[in-house]
This record gives sequence, C-alpha cells and structure tokens, in this order.
Amino acid sequence: MITLVEVRRNRLTRKHLAVPVARAGTAPDPAWGVEFAFVDRDTRPGDTDWIAGEWDGPRAQILVGPGGTAAPAVGSHTVWLRITAAPELVVEPVGILDIT
Repeated sequence: MITLVEVRRNRLTRKHLAVPVARAGTAPDPAWGVEFAFVDRDTRPGDTDWIAGEWDGPRAQILVGPGGTAAPAVGSHTVWLRITAAPELVVEPVGILDIT
C-alpha cells in the first residue's frame, strides 16, 4: 500500500523525500528497482521523467533539492513512484510536492 501525501519544501532545502511502501505487511525487497518522477499536476510521467531512488527499509526515498538527486523547479508537482518487482511493475502517484 502506498499513501498519498502533500509535502511543502523551500527551494533551498535538500532533504530526502520518503514514501512508505508495504507489501502484505513485509518490507520491500531491496533488489526491486525504485524510481520517482516529478511532473506538473494532472500529468502522467513520460519515459524520460524517471529518476532512480533507493530503499531505506520499508521506504522508497530520493534526495530532493539543490545538489540532490532530483531538483524540481518552484511550483506544484505530482510525485510518482515506479517499482519494478518482476514480473510486476507498479506505477502510482504518491503525493504532491510544493516547492516554494
């Protein structure tokens, strides 16, 4: 289960954005691929929008902000999560990120 959340961040902040991910009460397999996309609201990510994330136990995370893995522009973005757990491919919107 993935929980949809709204996060507000100052454009100067560099901090991990973490999304709890549970599968039947167990932590995800660290071998699964995990990626994030930050797109305009009401937009679906394209092939080039995905950025590699990492696992921190039961959370998928990515370092967001200046000098981070992802640095979305000022504005409101839908955050998408893509998990590759062959043969499954899970693609879900997980939240809204407002960069001010």
